[in-house]
Amino acid sequence: MAGNLKAQAIRAGHSGWRCCTRGIPRGQRAVDPGERQLIRKGYRVAWWARHFSGRARDDHHAMEVDHVIPKSRGGSARLSNLQLMTRRDNQLKGNRLPE
Repeated sequence: MAGNLKAQAIRAGHSGWRCCTRGIPRGQRAVDPGERQLIRKGYRVAWWARHFSGRARDDHHAMEVDHVIPKSRGGSARLSNLQLMTRRDNQLKGNRLPE
């Protein structure tokens, strides 16, 4: 199954890594290879949920990588500050800090 998803992603022209680092300054991107791999896997899960689930065109249920502590409040792009959540929940959360 995983190979099939990878083939579908490649045919769709998506690598997964470029999109999940877009907008993150190079100095703040994950340097550790293990951390990069986890971020890639997390983003690919989000991409799969968005494009191959039964809700492929439903933007409210699309998955996004969210910053637990928003970048606008000094949060980093490190794996420990990232989580997957639906686009709707991410928009509702906005730039609020965790309680």
